[in-house]
Amino acid sequence: MMEMKLYFSELADKRDNRGLRHDLGNIIVMSIYAVLCGYTDAENMAFFMKLQEPYFEKMLDLKYGVPSADTLLRVFALIEPGFSET
Repeated sequence: MMEMKLYFSELADKRDNRGLRHDLGNIIVMSIYAVLCGYTDAENMAFFMKLQEPYFEKMLDLKYGVPSADTLLRVFALIEPGFSET
């Protein structure tokens, strides 16, 4: 899990710093886990994250807990897909 977080730490975080509570790397890592477990929409992903919060807390710094579905939707809307040739 930590290797995934390090990999995604290079993503540009274009969110407004005001009210920023959740680390982008944590959101991405938890989202990948949710998708791998079959949760494909923000509501269900947030539900999964809440159920698995004790597990995620052991490995990620979740000072404010897990993100809400609204937070997930805002983050996903800001991510620009692209491919790296590295």
